[in-house]
Amino acid sequence: MELHNDYLVNRTVSPILILSLILLFSACGDDDKGGGICIEGVGLSHPSPTCSTDDVCTDLVPTYAMFDPPITHIDTASDEPSCGTSQRGLSFGRPSYNDGAARQWEDADGIIRYWCEVRPMGTSIASPRPLVIWVTGSSGNADTLYDTTSLRGKQQTFDISGDPARPGFILVSIQPRNLHWPTVDRQDGTKSEIYYRDFYSPSTNPDIAFVDQIVDSLVAEGVVDRARIYMMGWSNGARFSALYSIARHERATPSGNYVAAVANFSGGNPYAAFDDATPACALSELPSSSIPFFMISRRCDAVACDEKTDLKIVPGNVVEPWIKSLRDEIGAEVTWMRIDALGNLSSSCSSAALCTKSEALIGHFRWPDGIDDMGGQDHEPAMLQFLADHDIRPN
Repeated sequence: MELHNDYLVNRTVSPILILSLILLFSACGDDDKGGGICIEGVGLSHPSPTCSTDDVCTDLVPTYAMFDPPITHIDTASDEPSCGTSQRGLSFGRPSYNDGAARQWEDADGIIRYWCEVRPMGTSIASPRPLVIWVTGSSGNADTLYDTTSLRGKQQTFDISGDPARPGFILVSIQPRNLHWPTVDRQDGTKSEIYYRDFYSPSTNPDIAFVDQIVDSLVAEGVVDRARIYMMGWSNGARFSALYSIARHERATPSGNYVAAVANFSGGNPYAAFDDATPACALSELPSSSIPFFMISRRCDAVACDEKTDLKIVPGNVVEPWIKSLRDEIGAEVTWMRIDALGNLSSSCSSAALCTKSEALIGHFRWPDGIDDMGGQDHEPAMLQFLADHDIRPN
């Protein structure tokens, strides 16, 4: 990975834009610090442990060194976001938002979990709105939504409900925990757990339980259109949102709610193993789900478009076979959009000769709203419209 590249550093490699190096540069570990041993054909035997004062995370995702000031260690299990645009986001020309204090919930492990939440004007029991939950990638936080995407600017008015009297959608951005990632090359930091695969309801996977809690509490409040609960994610967040959505499209949350559809950017297979030497940690029998699934990926991307451009970094990091598995094995309804470096639609993946490692990293670290790639092609409306075109009616 060549972070000295001037173009890459100036336009892409910043703490705001780099979201998921952990999934791109990791190999499997087998000691207990990283989450325990693998259960054959299932995944980790227990969740990845959190950073703490007694077990400080020091082998961090490389992007933490680029923060100002650099972050060299993490000794907290979870951190509270500001729920607004940071100074970094403002420096990249993002609009200024301040959505107030983060909401919080104490999980079964006694960890305070945080999320940012904003509702359209007029949201009420009499006027419930769709719910969109967005999941950041590794080393990101809930504020990454404000600093690197344009979703907050669409949240008040974009019609997902199909009812002109109920414009906009409730937008939630979750704060991942700080984890010791189960890899030889640790790259610890903010992650969403994908290797401890308890899909039951309730789940003992802390992150599945966390999203279940958000969904169920908002539905109980009466402000969510239960037919329109959606997930979005980027990189590690895309893997988690895929895992969660597939599970919760078929099996309800503890309070009986379902995910209607998912729209992701640059995400791989959440059921893969950590590396080729540990096939036991891959899920051997994929679940069945008719989840409507939308994926955008760059034709040259660090989460590779196809096998010929695969950087051979981690299993499951290639979109084309993941899309095939979704369609042929899982049974999902899949739409796959490929775009080039400037966000223009493409009918194919890049050639291996043209897809260098630097270009792949650049493509991966730019959310497809046309701003960071400087192409002016905003694909968020396509993602949101896909969600709007699908609902699910709970029993």
